[in-house]
Amino acid sequence: MACKEILRTDLPDDCIEACSASGAVDDAVDYWRGRVEDKLNFPREVMIDHLLRYGAWSHEELSSLGTPALQDKILWLACCDFSERPEEEAYDLCS
Repeated sequence: MACKEILRTDLPDDCIEACSASGAVDDAVDYWRGRVEDKLNFPREVMIDHLLRYGAWSHEELSSLGTPALQDKILWLACCDFSERPEEEAYDLCS
């Protein structure tokens, strides 16, 4: 399976800032997913496999989520990564 990635340039700076802020960011993630959804169009299996690597969710839990909820988690993680590592150019879903 080919690696999938989200480029830093795919996400506006306002998106990265809002979705990686401290505290609850559910509303920001939901808002921005609607605007960058085309950049989050990954197969469900790729998103689930990637999220399982974090150890925060079970396979059953992730499998029961709809695609938008999986995309929310991917967007949130990508924004946090870009915020914490400004030098990163891409968020890789294969690692």
